[in-house]
Amino acid sequence: MPQNFCVIIGDIVRSKSIPDREAAQEKLKSAMERVNTDFASDFWAPFVITRGDEIAAVLTSFVQVNDMMNELQRNFSPYRLRFGIAWGELTTALESRLATEIDGPAFYAASAMIDKAREKNKLAYFQLGNAVLDRAVSSLKNAIGLLQSSWTLRQTEVFYKFVELRNQYDVARLLKIKQPTVKKTLNSIHFKEILSLEEDVSYLLQNYNSVCA
Repeated sequence: MPQNFCVIIGDIVRSKSIPDREAAQEKLKSAMERVNTDFASDFWAPFVITRGDEIAAVLTSFVQVNDMMNELQRNFSPYRLRFGIAWGELTTALESRLATEIDGPAFYAASAMIDKAREKNKLAYFQLGNAVLDRAVSSLKNAIGLLQSSWTLRQTEVFYKFVELRNQYDVARLLKIKQPTVKKTLNSIHFKEILSLEEDVSYLLQNYNSVCA
């Protein structure tokens, strides 16, 4: 009998332009392993590389999917990922618990979503079962992606270290810069607004079913 799952597919942005693609692949594997460990209870099939520069996983729920995306991106930085996410039926090889073998409508939908992200040069698209909320979640996530797309390597580094440590002085010590420089960098990239948008995305995903009821 078909069961509903959340399929997430990720893809390296502009992978062909990365000078050291082998190093990027190794960093992606490390990021996947971190997420697979930290969110182990949320997976039906953990992240694996499926083809080329694509990764995929099957989740039992989409409640934690934004946190997974963010942790993947933080650990894969400064390289960038795009995503396609879908909720629906999976009908083939569920017992294998391998994303490379499982198949069904949810995989086709997630593949369509990441194709859309590639075509429109966006961060992510969602297809979870309600067109209005799908559009809201996708728009919020893509607004974040637009803000981040112009960041320098230093701005990216400061932001993700702050997300990890949540203390400007700790970031300054780790990066061997001054705290006012950290503050100035964070303010220049609208970090408060980005974190607020991320909270909105997570809230909508966590309350998606109740809102759609």
